[in-house]
Amino acid sequence: MLFEVSKTFRISCFILRIIDGGTQNAKHLKTSTTYLKKKMKENY
Repeated sequence: MLFEVSKTFRISCFILRIIDGGTQNAKHLKTSTTYLKKKMKENY
């Protein structure tokens, strides 16, 4: 039980860190997603 809670907590912290980093690097994130979309259009 305790292990599951700590696992969930660690995952949520990880997600929060990603979101926090995403807000800081929003411009970079936007360009990378646009790049990925372009790549996907080329592939399909």
